[in-house]
Amino acid sequence: MTMKKKTTGSFTSRLRGIMLAWFLGTAAALSAYAQGSCSDVDLSDLTINSSTCEGNGKITAPDFDGAAYTLTGVNYNVGPQNSGTFSDLSPGTYTLTVLCEGSATPVEITGVVVPNDWQQLYLALTPAISCPGEGTMTAV
Repeated sequence: MTMKKKTTGSFTSRLRGIMLAWFLGTAAALSAYAQGSCSDVDLSDLTINSSTCEGNGKITAPDFDGAAYTLTGVNYNVGPQNSGTFSDLSPGTYTLTVLCEGSATPVEITGVVVPNDWQQLYLALTPAISCPGEGTMTAV
C-alpha cells in the first residue's frame, strides 16, 4: 500500500505568499499611479480657494514624498517647505515652485491666481444718534 504525502499546507502557504506579493505590488503600483509624478504637476493639479476675507485664500498642491514647495508673490515668499499647502493668502497672482526629490530642475507653475471674493464692509450712521431708537444704519 502506497501512501500519499499530504502537501495541502505547503501549497496553501505558497499560494498565500504569492497572493500577498501580488496584492502588495498592485497596491504600490495603484498608489503611484493615483499620485502621479512630481515632475508632471501643473496648474490643473492645484486646488485654489478664493479669499473671502482679507488674507484667507488657500493654494493646495499634491504632496509628494521628498518634494520641496515654495510660493512667491507680491510681498509674499514662503518656503521651501515639505507641504504643498499654503494658507492665509491675500488675493493675487503667485508662482509655485516644486523641487522633486532627486531632481535638480524645479517645476515652476506661474499665474496661480487667488481670486478676490470679498468686499470691505463700511457702516454709516445717519443722522448721528442722539436718542435710543432714532436713526438708521446702512451697510454698504
